Amino acid sequence: MPFRSPHYVLEPFGRGHRLTRTDRAFEELTELAAAHDALLPELARARSGPLLVDLREAKGRNDPSFEVAMAGYRRAMFQGFPTVVVLVRSAIGKLQVQRHFVEDGLDGAVITTSEEEAEAALR
Repeated sequence: MPFRSPHYVLEPFGRGHRLTRTDRAFEELTELAAAHDALLPELARARSGPLLVDLREAKGRNDPSFEVAMAGYRRAMFQGFPTVVVLVRSAIGKLQVQRHFVEDGLDGAVITTSEEEAEAALR
């Protein structure tokens, strides 16, 4: 059964799951916390297979308080998956996500702007 919220959609995809970030911005940190409190248990149930994360529609936000709050959630979201592939819209987005994964100690993720490359990395 897919999980849907204003900020995320998690649904089965191939042998694993696809997590799509919607275009709805996080206006307040309390909204960020509530969204992830609902999402994290769903992700925990999906950890047996690969995860494709589609961030192409996400609205960027990089103020310091948001960055600190999101860092904790990123680790909780992505640790434990055998494969994580992140699909971004631009080369700048790719660099930002690579920086986040390095900072979070999450090695081995494939980060790409190509849906075809993303799907190939999941095979």
